[in-house]
Amino acid sequence: MNDRSHPVQGAGLGLRRTFLAAAAEQPPPKVSFSEVAPENWIGVGGRWGRLLRSMSEHHPFVCHGLSLSIGAPAPLDIGCVERIKTFLDQHQIRACTEHLSDCSDDGHLYDLMPIPFTGEAVQSVAARVPRVQEVLERRIALENVSYYAAPGQEMREIDFINAVLEEAAHTCCRSCPSAWGASPSASWPGIAAWRSVSTAAVAPSTSGVLSSTMAPGSTRVPSSAPSARRQAR
Repeated sequence: MNDRSHPVQGAGLGLRRTFLAAAAEQPPPKVSFSEVAPENWIGVGGRWGRLLRSMSEHHPFVCHGLSLSIGAPAPLDIGCVERIKTFLDQHQIRACTEHLSDCSDDGHLYDLMPIPFTGEAVQSVAARVPRVQEVLERRIALENVSYYAAPGQEMREIDFINAVLEEAAHTCCRSCPSAWGASPSASWPGIAAWRSVSTAAVAPSTSGVLSSTMAPGSTRVPSSAPSARRQAR
């Protein structure tokens, strides 16, 4: 596996087609790296594909995925993981992050659904992450998702994330779920939740950045963060 402790640093920007041509011609000077969702670009050719390739050949890129469905009860879509790997290799992606969510069943739902905070789900996630990393041949990081309901909840979200971290650590899996900035309607107290993460179980981040769902109006980043990812929505 690729072993990069901090493949990117500084402030990144979520790349969108609306400004891709301008960014390719004159990259923003204060942007250290760009972020894309691989599912939005896999198989894209023509002008857009050439522009993306021209940027990834000269500038650092990271990926923030939407379709791995790490928390789904359905079998892992290995074909999807293999297509993502091809994209990561083609564009020399420095780091890959995903969502700790369920977004598939018989097909992709194109939405990030919350997963039940249960012991069974902990075991399932901890088993799927190493398999994904094996196919991708690189480590990944996981981001908690915003949610407005927690069906089947048996434990608090922070306890669930700590359990995933500890179980993952026991299987030598160095994924690093985020624990800061959950949904504004959830019961998390923001920074206090961040401080509750079991740091003993957290291996060094794959990206050197925090991957977190920031609540509306949130502007501060925990002081312990090495850098912050800025994503254009």
